[in-house]
Amino acid sequence: MTRQLYDKKKSGYKLQKEEMKEMFREHDFNGDGRLSIKELSRAFGQFGAFFPLYRAAFGLFLADDDGDGFISEQELDKVVDYAIKSTRLQLSREDIKEIFREHDIDGDGRLSMNEMVKAFGCFGSILPFYKAHYGMAHADENGDGFIEEEELDKLVDYAQKFQHKRKC
Repeated sequence: MTRQLYDKKKSGYKLQKEEMKEMFREHDFNGDGRLSIKELSRAFGQFGAFFPLYRAAFGLFLADDDGDGFISEQELDKVVDYAIKSTRLQLSREDIKEIFREHDIDGDGRLSMNEMVKAFGCFGSILPFYKAHYGMAHADENGDGFIEEEELDKLVDYAQKFQHKRKC
């Protein structure tokens, strides 16, 4: 059964991790409760990853804590985190806004440079500080060094330019 990982009709990207875990579980074709490299490769292929066998091998390397060559249920979170960071999943504007809002760590209703750095890190930026810096320059219309709610759309515009590189 092939399902789409991201359904625009569902609210929020938070579902993405649980959905992805379930999709990995569905690729346990022999039902042994573990994922082999072949099963991982098929899953990464479904997620749209380039070079799914490479992604599977690296995911196995990162997550196989017990060294048995398989991903167990206990190791699945690490593979899912890696898969989220390494696949080309697309987010809607609202989901991007939700990610930025969740990175408002102090809850003051605006994004500081440090909060933006963490958010761009979540998007998979290799140099999140630079993305945050340029995002601030692009979206901070009043020049106060913060992104308020009314400036968030411009920041989302900037972040969408890099959607094809998204890793969060």
